Amino acid sequence: MRQNAPLELSSVQSVLETAAEAFRAAASARLLNKRTTYAELDALANRAAAGFQKLGVGPGVHVGLFLPNTPHYVIAFFGVMKAGGPWS
Repeated sequence: MRQNAPLELSSVQSVLETAAEAFRAAASARLLNKRTTYAELDALANRAAAGFQKLGVGPGVHVGLFLPNTPHYVIAFFGVMKAGGPWS
């Protein structure tokens, strides 16, 4: 493994978008025997982002997520990032 390999700088949400393109049908999360693919996760995060934007989330707006470790948290996290949350 190369320790000096160049890394491309990208946003957190672009990691999901890249994974959704490359691994569309692969499982991204499982909960109680329900499988969510990367493509589904990306689509759900886009829907969450639209909802967050309607609530006023955008650059400079801080959002706190208080959810258990479930796919819902992952969807909300990426939704905030795609809506323009503080780390995007």
